Amino acid sequence: MKSCSSCGAELDDDALFCTKCGTPVSETVTEAEEPAQNAAAEAAAEKTSAETGGGRAAATAVSGRNVSAPAKGGKLAAVRAYTENFLLRIVAIIVCAGVFIGGFFINISYMPMEQVQSKITIDSAGDASMEGMLMTSSFEQNVFNVIGALTVSFDLTENQEKSERITEAMTARVTEVMLRYEERITELAAQVSQGNERAVTELISLYRKAVRDITSSMADINLIEMDRLDAEIAYAQSEDSQTALKGADDALMRTAIMSGYMVGVIYLQVVALIYLILTVAGLFKKKNVSLGKFFFLYMLGMFFLFGIGQLTATSLGGAGMFCFVFAVVLCAIWLAGKLFCGFRVSPQGILSLTVHTVAAVLSFAAVCLLFGNIFEFGGIADKIGAVFGLHVYESGAQLQNGMEMTMVNFFAVAVIYLAVYILAIIVFFRSAARLSKMEEVNAADKVLAAVAAGVSLVGYLALYSCCQTDAIELLFAPSVFYGIFVLFAVVFILFMVSGVAKRSFQGKDAANGGKVSAAR
Repeated sequence: MKSCSSCGAELDDDALFCTKCGTPVSETVTEAEEPAQNAAAEAAAEKTSAETGGGRAAATAVSGRNVSAPAKGGKLAAVRAYTENFLLRIVAIIVCAGVFIGGFFINISYMPMEQVQSKITIDSAGDASMEGMLMTSSFEQNVFNVIGALTVSFDLTENQEKSERITEAMTARVTEVMLRYEERITELAAQVSQGNERAVTELISLYRKAVRDITSSMADINLIEMDRLDAEIAYAQSEDSQTALKGADDALMRTAIMSGYMVGVIYLQVVALIYLILTVAGLFKKKNVSLGKFFFLYMLGMFFLFGIGQLTATSLGGAGMFCFVFAVVLCAIWLAGKLFCGFRVSPQGILSLTVHTVAAVLSFAAVCLLFGNIFEFGGIADKIGAVFGLHVYESGAQLQNGMEMTMVNFFAVAVIYLAVYILAIIVFFRSAARLSKMEEVNAADKVLAAVAAGVSLVGYLALYSCCQTDAIELLFAPSVFYGIFVLFAVVFILFMVSGVAKRSFQGKDAANGGKVSAAR
């Protein structure tokens, strides 16, 4: 156990500076060593005084504890102590409080099955009319709207009445929003009819603004439940077309997967609340809470939500994306502060810091690429869940095999996607953990990066091959997998180069050690 030479506070053996007063660790000695060191210093001082005749001044120069050291390192140590004991704790509280509050406003962008099924009939450039824009837009939905969809009854009359009420509520909401734009739309429409090109641009812009207002106003209208109601109505009316029955099957499977949104959001809120309590308590008790564990647990929940979005052709709304970005930025700031407090400058340390930082950034970029519109279906629909619309064909034979086609396409694409997604997440978490602890790259890191790169490339080639046949119709190969392969290939090469550099440093250290031994 060490003790501070200035204030006497007990310190951990690996402490770099006193957490009470900021004195550097070089200014501290262990309790057992202190008497012996003082005695040795006094003996050296007496010897120096006798040899040089410098008297008490010379003795002080030897026995004193390098009185200039606090002046050189004291300020930096004080800044580090303030950063670790106050600033990092405040950052931890801010990030936990921010994501906890933001979590109450997390919505999802949802497109009803009717729109998903109709997307292949709409040109990829979209439609300049209000109806066309609405058909290509997603609606804000509360994540807990899934509960209403899961509790739909099997009574035909009851389901029809509920469906009608939801339809009426949607119509009323659209009418309410359009009243605010009706007058201006009428004016611009008249100018367009007279050949005013500027009015055309302004009218389209106004349409888009109105559509945004309409879609964002639907969060309290349960469109997810409406899909399930329509599905049960189709099942009850067995004389309906195969298209309706296929749509019902798709809606049922889609809703079941979307139930993961509720689980994920509740998990995020619990994690944020627990760590908010711990960080606030740590501030008053002057104890540090590891934000690294919070980041791991919170990002794990976020990655789960993004995966659900891919599988259902939905996505997180603005509040969800805010929580994600906010957590990443604040945790990065916290990590930078932690490295500032504990990083020791050396060639090996700089190499390790550079390698793990680049690896973490590139692997995080790979994970984020997998959040986006990877797949295109009909030119507009995206994500794996876009295959839910594959049953809309003119051929009766294709309709009969619609469910089989959807299942085959869904799972064939999903398996490849999830394999790459999980590998990317693992590489990112390992790189971030190595960076946080400043650990060296080992063989497992190299193998994992190589496997991630290989699976990404194989996945791209497999999907590309399928898309050239009828195995996955109307689904374009996700070229983003090729980009992910490049990112992980760079990470793998970086790991290999760092290993060579590490051995070079070790060789130089060994050579220098041999020279010192020979000189002695």
